[in-house]
Order: sequence, then C-alpha cells, then structure tokens
Amino acid sequence: MNQVRRLVPGWFAAMIAASAAICVVGLSQPQLPGEQKAPAAVVDTLAAKDLYDVLWLDKYPEMASDKFHAYSFTSDNIGLTFDFHSAYKVTLEIFEFKANNTNIQFHFPHSSTRANVTYKVEKLKKPTKHFDTQLTVDNDPANGGKTTVYFTGPNFRSLHDLPGPIQEQINRSGALQQLDNR
Repeated sequence: MNQVRRLVPGWFAAMIAASAAICVVGLSQPQLPGEQKAPAAVVDTLAAKDLYDVLWLDKYPEMASDKFHAYSFTSDNIGLTFDFHSAYKVTLEIFEFKANNTNIQFHFPHSSTRANVTYKVEKLKKPTKHFDTQLTVDNDPANGGKTTVYFTGPNFRSLHDLPGPIQEQINRSGALQQLDNR
C-alpha cells in the first residue's frame, strides 16, 4: 500500500491554527489599565535553548486591524515568520536556521536570502499579563534589517499550554495528535 505524503505537515498546520487563534484571543482580551504594551526592562540573559519551540510576537494584538510580526524557531532548525497585516490577512514564510548562544544564521529558500544576526533572549524584570521573556534580534531579516524586540510568555511556550480557545482550534484541526505521533 502506497503511503500518501501529506501536503501540509502537522507542525505547519498547528502553527497556522495557533496564529489565527492568537488573533481571536487577542481581540477578546482588553488590555488592563497600567499594563505595558512593550515591556522593556530585562534582568537575566537566557540560553539559546529558550529560543526554540515558542511563539515570539513583537506585540500582543488588541484589535482586528492590528499589524504585528511573529517568529517561531523549532528545535529541528525550521522556522516560520508571520507578518500579520490584520486578523484577516497573514503572510507566512518558512526558513531554515542555525543558532548558537549569540547568533542566528537565517536562510530563506524562497528568495535565497541569507542573514547572520546577533540576538539575546532575556527574562523581563516586570512581566506583563502575556509576556515574561523577550527576544532582541539585531538586523532582523524579517523586519527590513531593523533591530526588533519580540516577546513570549507562559501561554506561548508549548502547543499544549496555549490559551483555551487557541488549543480548541488546534484540537479541532487534529494537528496535536499528528505532532504527538511523530
């Protein structure tokens, strides 16, 4: 019996579902008074392993029209960059990368673009409702070469720990079962 190769790998389907659900959750959770939009104070630099298998957002979306960027770096050196034009339009690009404790080497196969950048993963001194860690990427290739700060938090560290509505969306897609069976 011939095995049919899946058109869309399970991890990719999970990332698409998670990113769409993040927009929906973000729209339903208003910002608390006094909550920082872009946390800046950091206290502790973390190891390269903290870069992997989390979703990094440059800001938490609050409205359907919010534009934001996101990264995901998998432990098998495949990454995704998300460019959210709004909750209704998302551009995804798959890339390959190699990272050590200070540098990331990017390769974007679509355009054959390569970049070698420095980065830091740091714990926030004052965590916010959504974020407790920041990633600073110097000369960010997905953001026009600008230095960009991305954030993550406990709800973005694992597909199994995502907020309820996001996890429900992924469960409906069947992507988690496919990832667990790998």
